[in-house]
Amino acid sequence: MGLFSKAKAELKNAKSFAKSIQPSSANQPLRGITIRTVENGGQTPQPQQVSELAMYSQNDSVFFQIMDTLAEYFEYKGSDWIRIANALEISEYLVIHGSENCENYLCDKEDIVKDLESYSGPGSVQIQRSAKALFDLLQDDELIQKRRKEETNTPFDGVMISGGQVTTLDKI
Repeated sequence: MGLFSKAKAELKNAKSFAKSIQPSSANQPLRGITIRTVENGGQTPQPQQVSELAMYSQNDSVFFQIMDTLAEYFEYKGSDWIRIANALEISEYLVIHGSENCENYLCDKEDIVKDLESYSGPGSVQIQRSAKALFDLLQDDELIQKRRKEETNTPFDGVMISGGQVTTLDKI
């Protein structure tokens, strides 16, 4: 069993344990904050909120509230495509600026992210571009380490660099 497989297995065990001791959904404040950050009235997520999510992701007791909520948006079937795009954008930011568990968690969901590369609903270009950027990032540990070094303490600015193109979700 390789190092990555062991880490993945340990993350699954930790997730199962954490879920077993987590309070009911009514008492999950970070889930609500994550939802408000993703939905944000159909706008690009607010930089301060995304930076706060990165900070909160360092806390193991609320980490799964954030990541599980974001993962729910990956499978969102509604017509409001901006929610999927925002969840992908926030997830990419968390891989670089959040807990290293964010990377491990999203590696476990990479098949869902890969499927979004062929998304064909409204906003498909943005979602496909964002999904490809996140998937490629998750596949390249060296790139993650490089970006972590380059972007230390860089605030979320609502601008996404995916596939060599700079895009703001407000401009789409």
